[in-house]
Amino acid sequence: MAVIRNRLYVCYIFQFGFAQGVLFANISSAPFIMQEHYGFSPLMFSICFGINALAIVISAASSVRFSHPEQALYWGSIGMVAASLLLCLALCSNCSFWIYEILLLGLLSMLGLTFTASNTLAMDCERSHAGMASALLGALGFAFGGIVSPLVGIGNILVSTGIAFLIGSICSLFCTHMALHRIFSLAQHYSKK
Repeated sequence: MAVIRNRLYVCYIFQFGFAQGVLFANISSAPFIMQEHYGFSPLMFSICFGINALAIVISAASSVRFSHPEQALYWGSIGMVAASLLLCLALCSNCSFWIYEILLLGLLSMLGLTFTASNTLAMDCERSHAGMASALLGALGFAFGGIVSPLVGIGNILVSTGIAFLIGSICSLFCTHMALHRIFSLAQHYSKK
């Protein structure tokens, strides 16, 4: 597959995969955290879950306000690490629901920024193989989600979810750093010619 040889594309799809892992960690753990730990009814859980999903949609739409998708990816990835670190600490210390919800909204908002940017950038650097690039991007995202989902149920769900958020966000930022470093290196290389 030609797309695998494109290192920049690979960085973008792995960034997307780790971000999807964070999303699926939330999807898998939220019913247990909100209903069993915080005692929410199914209706109240559904309302909270809908509000959280709306945060992703709004931030994904607002990513076009950045002059370059690389900026949205960078700031979204930095924001994910900051929000997930705070959320991990809060969950490990058995925080109140409102602290959990506010920090989760922050994490999901940053996630939305990265989703739009990484999709755009990955597809842009593999235009000649768009079908394969799109299929691999989607498959990798769901593969990461499938791997992470059962992991949040190991041990204390608050602790394991916080750790999954943090590890996924850090790995996502690492992939963003690798991609942007590669772009910077290529730009310097071509400017010298």
